[in-house]
Amino acid sequence: MPEETNVEVWTDSDSNTIIDHVISHYHRPLIEELSLLSPYVTKVSRVHGEHHPELLKVNELFYEFKKEMIEHTAKEEEIVFPLIKKLAANEVENTEEAINMIIELEKEHDAAGAILKELRIITSDFALPFDACGTYTLVYQRLEMLEADTFMHVHLENNILFPRYIK
Repeated sequence: MPEETNVEVWTDSDSNTIIDHVISHYHRPLIEELSLLSPYVTKVSRVHGEHHPELLKVNELFYEFKKEMIEHTAKEEEIVFPLIKKLAANEVENTEEAINMIIELEKEHDAAGAILKELRIITSDFALPFDACGTYTLVYQRLEMLEADTFMHVHLENNILFPRYIK
């Protein structure tokens, strides 16, 4: 499989390889991380929200992002990725429907990116206050990693995979 961090390699990879990579290296870890991070985001907002009201917004944005991404990854895996695999094999008769679904996914990517950008703004670029505890620190670090992984995931789809089918 191509080196994950070398985006140039992905331009030469076939669609099935990219799809399999996205599922195994982005979808699975994302769903797991959203589940694991949830109680910490809730705890930090509950414990520190009175003195750091931005954490209430962080909590709200995180859960909005979580809901969106769970639905989005399920749609990709159950509907759109199988359709793209058929497109790649020239087994789709109604390409317009497939293209519209891909365009819808790109809009969902934009919405997820907007949530992440708002999280970055609300947290002042994930800057920790002087009284941040270990859990607070962990939440900000993991939110920043979640952001980086999501942007790489979206880049592979929007800039490498999807343009092959929407011209």
